[in-house]
Amino acid sequence: MYTFWSLFVAFFRANIVTFGGGPTSIPLIRKEVVDVYGWMTNEEFANVIAVGNSLPGPIATKLAASIGYQVGGITGAIISIIATVGPTALLMTVLFAFMMKYKDTKVIKGIMIAIQPVIVVLLIQVAYEMGKGTLNNISILLIGIFLLSLIAVFYFKIHPAIIIILAIFIGAIFSEFII
Repeated sequence: MYTFWSLFVAFFRANIVTFGGGPTSIPLIRKEVVDVYGWMTNEEFANVIAVGNSLPGPIATKLAASIGYQVGGITGAIISIIATVGPTALLMTVLFAFMMKYKDTKVIKGIMIAIQPVIVVLLIQVAYEMGKGTLNNISILLIGIFLLSLIAVFYFKIHPAIIIILAIFIGAIFSEFII
């Protein structure tokens, strides 16, 4: 029972203060899962994110389902998803009328603008935390994949899903050179 309560608390706490969608909850979920409860290492968490990002749907619920299942089975997954979706549903219901009434005020506009850099810093921080433990032995092939991905996405405007699928195939074919 304690495990289920811990799952609920971890995902509720991580998602109750999230602003801007699922990706902004990743640093908070990582903090709970890796640092507070120790259910995963940074590398395992990075792997869950990688698999989750290759699937359709919101990342926060995919993380909740995957981590909840690993920690507490089917019941753990259900509890984690409820704790992830619950705060958003509750807050949206309560705050929608308030935000619509005051959306054009300077205070609300100021809050929305001021919180954006904080989100960027949190995303950079989680990328750094995950990267420092997972990229111990970088190969020339990985650097090449990284650079080609950047060029494909930003210069040729290729959809990221296509890049992910190609990376999966490259990783499977050339795994002996990557690892």
